[in-house]
Amino acid sequence: MTPRTPFRRVAVRGILTITVHLATVGPSAAGPIGAWIDPGHGIDCGDVGAPGFNGEDFPDERHLSLFVSERVANLLGGLGYQALLTRHSDHCVPLPDRVAMSAGQMQNDVGEQEVGVVFVSVHLDGDPDAAKFGTFVIYSAPEMPNRQSKRSYRVDSTLAQFVAGPLQSNAAAAFLGCHNDMEPRQDVRGLHVLKKAKVRSVLVECCFLSNQCQFNNIVQNGDQGLIANGIATGISNYLGTGPRHRTELETRTARTTRSVLSGVTADRARRQSVRGLRWRLVSSGGMDSE
Repeated sequence: MTPRTPFRRVAVRGILTITVHLATVGPSAAGPIGAWIDPGHGIDCGDVGAPGFNGEDFPDERHLSLFVSERVANLLGGLGYQALLTRHSDHCVPLPDRVAMSAGQMQNDVGEQEVGVVFVSVHLDGDPDAAKFGTFVIYSAPEMPNRQSKRSYRVDSTLAQFVAGPLQSNAAAAFLGCHNDMEPRQDVRGLHVLKKAKVRSVLVECCFLSNQCQFNNIVQNGDQGLIANGIATGISNYLGTGPRHRTELETRTARTTRSVLSGVTADRARRQSVRGLRWRLVSSGGMDSE
């Protein structure tokens, strides 16, 4: 079922009315929930990301992904969710490190370390065809090599669907005249942050920097805010009201809890059974009441 979120209808140039989704906390969300936001690429990483349409070094994908990610993290933080960034400046974070951060296995560049519930990698695409534009979300594909079926949360598209809904609505407002409402898609390239994910993960392609219209919009603070708000809305809806698919860690914890509770219940039943037997023996005179 598509989640319902607060929205504002915006009249654009008196002709077009667009629904803009506003990030808000879900009714069942309580307390901080870990969301790792991953600004794609970074300088000295080998692959520094897609260049901007202007052909200059600034701004390009590594800069804009950080700008959008910071907004997403701030929005989620304002809603009561704990949102952490894999990087806070323009530097290289190796792909295995990004995955390890989301699993709480290493610190980020400011010393934060926590197991995340979701991992959202923020990117901006590029294409040799400058006429191509769009916004889309990528999630893991089951046919990827080395896939372990027990990690079914990896191949589940629910998080992607939750993010894509409000993101596409806001992208329609951000990219007037160059918006393409694209459905969430499976990863066919074997992206490391999805293939090796240890928590629920998606990768968001906010737009095509190779397209002049989308580039001219995403460099504007207001349009960056719209895209960030759409992403944050999807994440908060998923965490607050969406179905929770257990990770391996959650499954092991639940299994251990059930085992402990089962042992306690069985021990209590044995004690009650022994007390009942003693009472019956005493009542029948077959055992000393002392």
